[in-house]
Amino acid sequence: MQGVTDRNQAEALRGIRLYVTREELPDLAEEEFYYTDLMGMAVIDLQGDSVGEVQAVHNHGAGDFLDIHLNSGDVYSIPFRKESVPTVDVAARSITIDKSFLLDSKV
Repeated sequence: MQGVTDRNQAEALRGIRLYVTREELPDLAEEEFYYTDLMGMAVIDLQGDSVGEVQAVHNHGAGDFLDIHLNSGDVYSIPFRKESVPTVDVAARSITIDKSFLLDSKV
């Protein structure tokens, strides 16, 4: 933040939310996505059947995971890697997953 020159000034800003307009975000490389763009996307399986939608995106240090709210009402997680999520179609707002990678998030 402009004008913040020492630790005490920075600590005074603790808890303040900072926002950036979409236009100010940097362009992404191919195969890069903003979390907010993934949320709410339709999820289909490799056979083209509807599975559910992306409920949340997490990264706890071991890579990105998507929480998928299944059509059945259950929520499962899936690692966000090419093997488990081979296709992300931002324009169509859908992702394709390999269901064999789904992890029960209730564990």
